Amino acid sequence: MLVLNLSYEPIHVTSVRRALVLIWKERATVEEVGAGEIRTPSRSYAVPSVIRLRRYVPHHAQRSYFYRRLLQHYPRLRCQYCERPLRPEEVTWDHIVPRSRGGSSRWDNLAIACPNCNTYKADRLPEEAGLQLRLDPRRIPKKQLFFYLRWLGLLDEKWRKYIYFEEMHGR
Repeated sequence: MLVLNLSYEPIHVTSVRRALVLIWKERATVEEVGAGEIRTPSRSYAVPSVIRLRRYVPHHAQRSYFYRRLLQHYPRLRCQYCERPLRPEEVTWDHIVPRSRGGSSRWDNLAIACPNCNTYKADRLPEEAGLQLRLDPRRIPKKQLFFYLRWLGLLDEKWRKYIYFEEMHGR
């Protein structure tokens, strides 16, 4: 489920269960209905595809989380330094420019790394540690990221108008 802020900006991807809880507690409204339904003994509910929060949530941290979740699928879970395939529980996030040097936790400063490479790099830049990024997120246009995720089947077609998919592919 795609979660939109009150301003219709995508900020999160959540589970069906969490989306339904937000709707039942009247903290979100359904913007798009997906395929399928959830049945209870007394009612049947359409599965939402896109929900919008009823209250504005400051998006500086939320937007970063949204893009990190999307970026997690981009390289098919491989360490971006040694290219070793990773299981989801092994994934660590490396700050390309370390936070100790003013680097942010935005999606374009994060790379998926295995624990060994992340520990070895420590608080150095990749070049200083003798490591090379295989896929530098700073060079991935958002439109390419969304296209790749759609190709993987991770994006619902109903998300198009909320993630500006058409606009990004028109360029």
